[in-house]
Amino acid sequence: MKKSLVAATALLVVLPVSLVLGRGTGSLPGESGVPINLNTGFPGCGACHNPFPDFNVTYQVTSAMSVRPGAAVPITAKTFGANSTSTRGGFSMEATLGTFVPGTTTRVGTLKNLRSGITHNSSLNRQWTFSLTAPTKPGLVKLFGTGNCADGNGHSSGDAWGWHGHDGSVPGTPHRIFVNATQIFPYGSSCAGEKGYLPVIGMPANAVINTSFDTQVHNVPPLTVSLVMMGFSNKLWGAFPLPFDLTALGAPGCSLRASMDVLNPIVTTGSGPSNGVGKATWALPNIPVLRGFDLYFQAMTVDASANALGLSLSMGLRAPIQ
Repeated sequence: MKKSLVAATALLVVLPVSLVLGRGTGSLPGESGVPINLNTGFPGCGACHNPFPDFNVTYQVTSAMSVRPGAAVPITAKTFGANSTSTRGGFSMEATLGTFVPGTTTRVGTLKNLRSGITHNSSLNRQWTFSLTAPTKPGLVKLFGTGNCADGNGHSSGDAWGWHGHDGSVPGTPHRIFVNATQIFPYGSSCAGEKGYLPVIGMPANAVINTSFDTQVHNVPPLTVSLVMMGFSNKLWGAFPLPFDLTALGAPGCSLRASMDVLNPIVTTGSGPSNGVGKATWALPNIPVLRGFDLYFQAMTVDASANALGLSLSMGLRAPIQ
């Protein structure tokens, strides 16, 4: 009888502890009853926390946004904007392509849709560092995620959570990373446009003589003009040294990084902030002596909300002719 009482008492003690620890460990989509669309649509975190997302919550993701195939891409994710008296939080994220590599406070798993997923393994902080191994095949990678600002009271009702994007109460805005072709080399950085989104530029194919190839632009406003530039230098444009800082012209943090020798204007398509996409197509003649020369690419997008100049600029790309 005494042994039974001791066992029952121990079970009553262990159960609450395990429940508390369970809440402090993150969940991946489709895991233990968690919705498969945790990071991409309703109910999101509402299945286990406050049922409604909070537009005050910002779930921010920072990384390089134009990378080499197979690159190890360091990522920092953090959540803020609610329950400021607490430091507890959590997140969940999934990648359309590539594989997450965990940090010390995160864990990874393969989701039911075969995507790589990552979440926190402790709710004691609101910032996490980890990495993504980029796929070897060129193209656009999308990271969808949710962040939670927990209030630390041991109950879910007071927690505030939101999706990645400028409005945490609206799902579906990913963090974008472009994986370039093998002989495309990103350089420099972008400057923010609409709602703080950074333009992304990428090239899924190398610049090869006697072929055509594309320069893609992402993370810009839809239905606007983007001027994709191809230059022969990233050091000089006429008498102007490059990179040329545009702060004095009303675009702080923006720099021209490629000489504006050939201009290819395009109109972006899509709907919603940051969801604009465009493609500029180029062709190289069949002149073998061109091999080995470098071409430089950058996108300049008309964006009235970006700054006083009304422009946002992408990072640059160097493309040795093959």
